[in-house]
Amino acid sequence: MDNTGDHESVQCLVKKFYKLQEERVQIYKIFDEQHQEYLSCAPNYDFPKYRQAVHGVTQEFSKVSQAIILIEDKLRNSHNRSDLATFIRRVQDEEKTKLELVDENKRKH
Repeated sequence: MDNTGDHESVQCLVKKFYKLQEERVQIYKIFDEQHQEYLSCAPNYDFPKYRQAVHGVTQEFSKVSQAIILIEDKLRNSHNRSDLATFIRRVQDEEKTKLELVDENKRKH
């Protein structure tokens, strides 16, 4: 996300939020593909390669999350749209829970 200041419109910020959510979907797909590739190597798992892949995915999730936090902040503080900011916060919280569940599920396999 670029730092164009607080002059972005509410509509622009919401569009950026949706774009970032789409990026998140793509990151989940990559994560799943990498996990499937790791499992397909049984019994000769390449854990260091998988660990590096997980690290990369984690960094991408973090970038998206940080960009969304900036949007949430701008909506709340620069546009007085706590309704939208609260909605985005709930989505962030749900995404965190989802990621924890996905991680837990992948660790079982």
